[in-house]
Amino acid sequence: MIRNPLVLFCCGVLLATSVTAHDENLVPRVRQLGIAVGKAYVCAPVEDRSYARADFEEMFDRILETDGHELAFVFAVGIGYGAASDKTGLDCAKLIERVNAVKSKMGLGGVK
Repeated sequence: MIRNPLVLFCCGVLLATSVTAHDENLVPRVRQLGIAVGKAYVCAPVEDRSYARADFEEMFDRILETDGHELAFVFAVGIGYGAASDKTGLDCAKLIERVNAVKSKMGLGGVK
């Protein structure tokens, strides 16, 4: 289960350009953000998934550009893992709200 503050904490890490991919704490944070994003995708209404997918692809691109292919891969794998989740037991409203906060901080469009 994802702790709510974790997603926001990960956002701060991703936006801090001075942090390099060699920071051993960054990999688990990016992984957890990817998992949260994947779970938010599962929670999103079908009609909103194309918006969400576009923003998540932009998140991937930004991670790739700023932190390299290794962290982008970790993020993408996290998304896949999270997207394989069952909606049962997820607090979808809170999860989508948290991921939208990350998207908003990153200046991504399509936030609903």
